[in-house]
Amino acid sequence: EQDQHGVTGWTRENNEAVSQQTVRARRFWEAADQDGQTVLQLGSLLTSPVVELNGVNVGDALVRSWYNKSSSNADLDNHVYPASRSDELGKLIPNTDWLGAHPILGHQIQTVGGGVHPLAADEANVRFFEMLWPELQPQLGVLYLKGADRVGHLADPLSQTGQATAASTRYAKFSDIGPQWVGEYYLYIDEALGRIMEHVDPRTTTVVLASDHGFEINNDESEYLSRHRNPGLLIGWGHSARTDVGYTTVSQLDLGVTLYGLLGLPPGADSKGRYLHELFDLED
Repeated sequence: EQDQHGVTGWTRENNEAVSQQTVRARRFWEAADQDGQTVLQLGSLLTSPVVELNGVNVGDALVRSWYNKSSSNADLDNHVYPASRSDELGKLIPNTDWLGAHPILGHQIQTVGGGVHPLAADEANVRFFEMLWPELQPQLGVLYLKGADRVGHLADPLSQTGQATAASTRYAKFSDIGPQWVGEYYLYIDEALGRIMEHVDPRTTTVVLASDHGFEINNDESEYLSRHRNPGLLIGWGHSARTDVGYTTVSQLDLGVTLYGLLGLPPGADSKGRYLHELFDLED
């Protein structure tokens, strides 16, 4: 509930950006840490400045800070725990030459307000995962990829994000190129998932892929829509995922409770969701 976790928008009443310090609720990876489990957290929303974890914690503002040339090494340290790993992670962040040469999007999108290209952030987090997962062998890994959502909004001229974005003058309207951007980005996400799965053993690990909303391309009206809408995606694979199920309707509250169940931890006493037994083998 928004009135419980403390985040009701992207800014606070004083117009300051929300951050890790704004969140009053305990995240499931923080619960795992308190249980003594090893945790790898990469780029989830509102994780900067980072908190200590039994493992590695990379905040959502690390890549943006790296691209901000005025940032110091001390600032980068605010987005990585332990801070001693900030330099080696910084070397993995793709530079502008990589973005320009990449066949997907490249420099076509330039966000305003000090933003960073979503492809740079996602590629960085995937590279972090490829290096850190085999090393740490954590009991919990959390990887957040923002680009599919971000590009969907950037490519929609009717969204607030789209209106606040500058694109190449090659395109008269965002809607002329928006569906192509989204299609290309989903191909990139598919490639990224393949790279991730190379490091995951399905005999011992459960992978949960989730999104908070879907999208639609309406061919009849030639209109691209990125409105928040249900259903999103929820796919399970590996150790505890059931293979004998079809479609089921779930809520984000159900996902939260189920993630606790996969970790072998009880959810909060005030949790309102349910265990998704039809999708995963769980013990109450």
